[in-house]
Amino acid sequence: MRRPARIDLWFLPLDVLPDLRRKHLALLTVDERQRAGRFLKPGDRYRWISARAQLRLKISEHVSAAPESLRFGTDAAGRPFLVGAPFSAFDFNLSHAGDWALLALSNGVRTGADIEAQRIIDDGDAAFALSETEYAALQRRSGNSRIAAFFHYWTLKEAFLKARGTGLQTPLQSFGMSDDTSTPPRLDHWQGHDAERAYWHFETLTPFPGYTASVAAVSQERPVFHWHSPCISPVRLEARANFP
Repeated sequence: MRRPARIDLWFLPLDVLPDLRRKHLALLTVDERQRAGRFLKPGDRYRWISARAQLRLKISEHVSAAPESLRFGTDAAGRPFLVGAPFSAFDFNLSHAGDWALLALSNGVRTGADIEAQRIIDDGDAAFALSETEYAALQRRSGNSRIAAFFHYWTLKEAFLKARGTGLQTPLQSFGMSDDTSTPPRLDHWQGHDAERAYWHFETLTPFPGYTASVAAVSQERPVFHWHSPCISPVRLEARANFP
């Protein structure tokens, strides 16, 4: 009997102590360092470096390669992948928001991940991002419940688009997710793709106060979503004013 595919998931802290930040920088390629240098705000630059380095570290544990030796490419739609025949079966997706990143790594299953810091969303943004069904459900909520419901929909939709690799080429109103009481979440509707909806599988949770995270995967059978405990590193709390 074939075992279901497994997707490993980590929440990675991005606000780390200077010593660890220097170690992270040492793992990056020249191109990655140049890309990091284009961030105008030091805080954004440090978070990007930390996310990229931890991506290398986690993947290296699974593919038995030195983290600094990994090479990444992007397909025609800009979706990243591991370069090299030994790694072709692995799929990964990385998302970061605020002080946290979410990494999804699978062997043979295409996956997408999204993490968002919750915030107040105006009605125009909600109407743009959601399908008619989702928007109608959102309008029945208010306050914190409305914010949580929006990010339930949004992170699931974003994870779905990242897994497909189509981005906004897929109209946001053309598909919609089940409401936030459904366990597990599912594609409620998808224009022109009814037969494909059953192959999409989702997980969502609130990992920390004020954050929502979701993962999407396409597979004939529901994969095992394996959530690892957060790997929390010391935070420079005394220097927050210098880390915008």
